[in-house]
Amino acid sequence: ACLSSAACGVEGEDSDCEGSSKDIMSAANLIRSRFSLEMHWGVADPFLFTAFHKDNYPEGNANMGIKNRDLLRGRRLGSDFSRTNGWSMYHGEDVPGFPQHPHLGFETITIVLEGYCDHSDSLGCKARFGQGDVQWITANRIQHCEMFPLLREDQSNPLVLFQIWLNLDSNAKDTAKPDFTVQWAEEIPHVGGAGVDVMIVAGELEGKRALSPPQNSWAASPEHDVMILVLTLEEGREYTLPPATKPGSYRGLFFYEGEVLEVGEETLLKKTG
Repeated sequence: ACLSSAACGVEGEDSDCEGSSKDIMSAANLIRSRFSLEMHWGVADPFLFTAFHKDNYPEGNANMGIKNRDLLRGRRLGSDFSRTNGWSMYHGEDVPGFPQHPHLGFETITIVLEGYCDHSDSLGCKARFGQGDVQWITANRIQHCEMFPLLREDQSNPLVLFQIWLNLDSNAKDTAKPDFTVQWAEEIPHVGGAGVDVMIVAGELEGKRALSPPQNSWAASPEHDVMILVLTLEEGREYTLPPATKPGSYRGLFFYEGEVLEVGEETLLKKTG
């Protein structure tokens, strides 16, 4: 995905992605810095960070937890980020995920490309979303829970999830009410063409505008030039992003899946931001 005034991720193999941001990048030198992609990805203000979860969970049980309890031996349950066997329990002890915890003064944008997330919070909101759905939360004076249910008991339960933390405007930190919404996959706009799919989570592209974010979101104002996209390119395909609309806007790019990505005249290897 490529983001303006934001973070971005690209999925593909041996693909091309071109884009520029006014006043800060030339066509020959689009990349200002690089870093390796781990679980947490660095971003710039007003974004706080992006968390990336790719877990190949095993079969589930009747309670949507780990069926084979032997697989939990040796893990530090309650705080397992070990990636043993290609997955972690995080703060869960039966069902993986993040039991109830507080947030204050920012919002979370959770994009689940594969698998599911169960959300519940102190306002009484509950939802199960996944398989391309997006959740926006104005996480201000709220406690919530995010668990990853293992719905299939006879096969693995892979999870691919991004969670982007976006700061609230300083004027909204004391006044913004908690907000919760799910944008279902079939309602989210996409653009692209043969071998190219661009999912528009925030901003506008090719005349299509993303679904509305919460009213107090930094992304709610066009002046903030926020764009969040998830790009999927087949081998040999390319996509050209338009220039950012505001002076001083930047783009971040996360190449999280694939082998080689060409950006302008430069090359990124897999798992590079």
